[in-house]
Amino acid sequence: MFDNNILIKGKHATYVKFLSEKTKLLGEGTSKNGAGVFKRFVDTLLIAPIFGVLKNMRADEDKTSDDRANILAEQIIREKSNLEFIFKLVMLNDNSKGYNADEKINWIFRENGDFDLFMQYVRGGLEYLYEYFTDGATTKDDYYEKIISLIDETQLEFNGNYDEILSNLMK
Repeated sequence: MFDNNILIKGKHATYVKFLSEKTKLLGEGTSKNGAGVFKRFVDTLLIAPIFGVLKNMRADEDKTSDDRANILAEQIIREKSNLEFIFKLVMLNDNSKGYNADEKINWIFRENGDFDLFMQYVRGGLEYLYEYFTDGATTKDDYYEKIISLIDETQLEFNGNYDEILSNLMK
């Protein structure tokens, strides 16, 4: 896992491009309207599943658009340890399988979890982030304010509730 290219398709590819500064460097079609809140495509893969889990958002692969965003194996491998850590956090937080804590730990650490489920959280997080950054933001300053606001909101939402968060992870 996390040794090969990851291809994001459809509207989610459009979202990756919108959220990534790399789009501007490549001169792709969405570059004029891109937020560029992340430096690389792989950065969206690091952040999106966290918001997918926090907001309980999953999404299936979109087939309504031919857009593609290819996250190269070189970047994936460079971020492999971070991606594996995030993958395990996402799997620990997921309750869709109905596993108890011991079953969940066995499923994640012995059976390697469920990559498709992880990607559903990635796409859900991309949808959340895209909606968040397109709501009332059009300039670089607007996007900076949105980044600060997102950090503040996330911090306030979970501030001081670490015991509760950890106990929820183990449900």
